[in-house]
Amino acid sequence: MLPPKRLTVTQWAEANRVVSSERTAKPGPFRAWAFQREPMDVMSPHDPAEFMVLMCASQMLKTTALENAIGCYIDQDPGPILLIQPRETDAEEFSKQSIDPMFRDAESLRRKVIEKKSRDSGNTINQKRFHGGSLTILGAQTPENFMMRSIRYALGDEVDRWPRIQKQEGSTVRLFVMRTANYRGCRKVVLASTPTIAGESTIAEWFEDSDQRRFFVPCPDCGVEQALRWDRVKWGESIPPADAHYQCESCENLIPNWRKPWMIERGRWIKGNPGSKIAGFHLSRLYSLITPWGDLAEEFLAAKDNPAELQAFVNTKLAEVWQHKGDAPDWEVIASRAEDYKQGTAPYGVLFLCAGVDIQKDRIEVRVGGWGRGKQRWLVDYRVIWGDTSRRNSEAWTGLQAMLSESWPHESGADLMIVRMAIDTGDPTSQTNAYDFCKANAGKCLAIKGQPSGVNLLNMPQTSEASARRKKRGGLLLWGVNVSLAKQELYGQLRMAKPEGDEFPPGWFHHYREQDEWYKQLTAERLVVAKGKRGYDEQTWQKTGRNEALDCTNYDRAAAEHVGVSKFGPPEWNRFERNLNPLPNPTRGKPVKQRFENPADVAVKNKRRYGNVGRAAI
Repeated sequence: MLPPKRLTVTQWAEANRVVSSERTAKPGPFRAWAFQREPMDVMSPHDPAEFMVLMCASQMLKTTALENAIGCYIDQDPGPILLIQPRETDAEEFSKQSIDPMFRDAESLRRKVIEKKSRDSGNTINQKRFHGGSLTILGAQTPENFMMRSIRYALGDEVDRWPRIQKQEGSTVRLFVMRTANYRGCRKVVLASTPTIAGESTIAEWFEDSDQRRFFVPCPDCGVEQALRWDRVKWGESIPPADAHYQCESCENLIPNWRKPWMIERGRWIKGNPGSKIAGFHLSRLYSLITPWGDLAEEFLAAKDNPAELQAFVNTKLAEVWQHKGDAPDWEVIASRAEDYKQGTAPYGVLFLCAGVDIQKDRIEVRVGGWGRGKQRWLVDYRVIWGDTSRRNSEAWTGLQAMLSESWPHESGADLMIVRMAIDTGDPTSQTNAYDFCKANAGKCLAIKGQPSGVNLLNMPQTSEASARRKKRGGLLLWGVNVSLAKQELYGQLRMAKPEGDEFPPGWFHHYREQDEWYKQLTAERLVVAKGKRGYDEQTWQKTGRNEALDCTNYDRAAAEHVGVSKFGPPEWNRFERNLNPLPNPTRGKPVKQRFENPADVAVKNKRRYGNVGRAAI
């Protein structure tokens, strides 16, 4: 007859959780770190805070806190629980790898959750029934997942990767919160995520409205409490990056990493906006007892020259929003760096060719770009093919088709052909023709559409000709290109200082002397920050003139990303180098047969030859 003891999430987890080897390198009874205790305790059913925000670095707090909270709710104060992941696949993975092992290893949960049977719908991947409620785990991509549900415990994971706006119903987070309306006073809404881009980050907006708690730790020398910041991590001539220290902001003494556990154990959460009723927590990987400051310093040095990788470091390691740097350099400066090679030739260093295509009503503009080690890029050729793009058999489309069969001479004596061509399909008058062209050249042509945001430079494709429920056979995949990230990366490379010797840094932009108009188009956009409709600062790119050269350059970058340039290591670059052996070719400059095939092209050919069989069979 007695009610269960009133335990916090931390107390329940340390009394009941047994972490298996599937979840950690150190299996055994769960023990919380000092900075994990207060956030988990606020998630407790009896805590007065109804809304909670976790803006954290990856592998620090979010997943562990959500797992422990679910277990505590089921065991202590059951009710309907809804956990939303960005995608359905993420939801299934979380259910299999996190929830099922927790139910299996925690005896207090194993007695209360309905036993999993093959013919029983009470315990499935997406839904777990227990005495007094149920746990539903779904993806955020389908708006129907937020409908027709009355939820007491609403847990949202990686909310910055949810679809931001639904056309009719409003933001997905708002729909998510509305599901808890019937439980006002005893509900618990938790939003957790690593942040993304300033002005676009949902978790950053909620954190700004919260009480903004940060974890303050004492200096072991002077005792002054301070929140750890990245700009205080120091290394130099006497201290290598692998042995980076932390400099106290008060006494300015250098603190070695081995003293971090002492600091963390004596730390405490301090509110920066105490008037808010939303509990908000910010936690970076600087507090990790597993990752030394030296490891973060080495990761930073490896990513600092690549804007895309640097953004990932800022978002996932420092748990901070990424500020775009969109000021383009003066076009005269870029033009003055032109190198001494001819248009239509590939210099030493180029290992494969890609192309970016911008479709206009009366012409097609094409940039042929060369790519080499360190993601260095070369302007190999730039052409304007005139013709009515709304007509299927116009000179524009036949000219573009001829370029796919053309070869470009390499300085080594070999010939290179275009490995991948990214074609913009955004123009409505020529969209159907662009789709047909990509279908006719499947495996070599990529149908793309520019997007203002996204997690990656090249986002997951969608079917262009049918709904997700009923895909047409042979439907064309439409790839979204994060043009904002591509522009930011390009302008960061263009702002690099010109090296004095012959060695160029990774990501260097090589080009022959083009017309002045081309350089003006390449630098024809700038980033503007202004208040949006929701009252937050939003960043948008604003054109200062024609920008076809910039668009083609970004599409060329998307084609190279599809080939896999960001993941290439020495084996991949060596393979491309082996295909540059000079061979006699009397038809240089004319359409010739490609001498080597990209792995993606081989996969398409194998599929046509053998059908849909497994990789091992091929």
